[in-house]
Amino acid sequence: MSTYVYGENYKNMAYRITINRPEKLNAINGEMWDSLARELEKGCATDLRSILLTGSEVAFSAGDDIDAMSRLSTQRESEEFFNRILDVVTTMIKCNKPIVCAVKGLAAGGGAELLLACDVVVAAENAWISFPEVALGLLPPFLLSLGVTALGHRKARYLAMTGQRLSATEASLLGIVDEVVPQADVDQTVDDILSTLMSFPPQALQAIKRLALSDVDLSRMKEATGQLASLAMTDEAKERMQLFKEHKLKPAAVRKLERRA
Repeated sequence: MSTYVYGENYKNMAYRITINRPEKLNAINGEMWDSLARELEKGCATDLRSILLTGSEVAFSAGDDIDAMSRLSTQRESEEFFNRILDVVTTMIKCNKPIVCAVKGLAAGGGAELLLACDVVVAAENAWISFPEVALGLLPPFLLSLGVTALGHRKARYLAMTGQRLSATEASLLGIVDEVVPQADVDQTVDDILSTLMSFPPQALQAIKRLALSDVDLSRMKEATGQLASLAMTDEAKERMQLFKEHKLKPAAVRKLERRA
């Protein structure tokens, strides 16, 4: 069992799940995705009223571990790896409890996509969010499924095609983040939200979540995950992942504007 993902009772208000791999900016490998799925299932089954998902002050999560992805050698291995992520997101959607997310640092790739499956997202002012998969020859499957429903076709395409980095405030304007506060106030803001949720009847919260997510297309999520698994096996993606590992490629939107005299 991974020591990088663990769950615990948080102030009798929520089951807190922490992603803690700071040396890799909380990048998530296959074992960690499995652990995250187990902890989510455990949290959904406890008597605690909510789930709190968090990372570190530097990073919520840098997303999928590129080193782990680069080692995938067959289509079957690739499908198994990315289906683990699909399992996590599906569990989050089907969980009958509110899932609150605290983002104190960066959230990129798969880490940013987890935010789309959370019910409430609180982010620090200095946090930033991006979906940079295209720079590696890949795609963000949940931005192109959940995100299309939440953000609209045009904005989801824009973010997926450009890998544009968003500030926490920009992400809040799009609806990816719900509250933006100074980093020092994130914990208290989260506590206030969890306390508020505890004051409401759980049956009402369950009904709200179920109805709000009733139009989520699980088959599209599965299709997009399959496309990602196939792209990860292409020569282009393998080459780009290797360049990233060698620090020769930075998967972020880069714009150079020529200044005219």
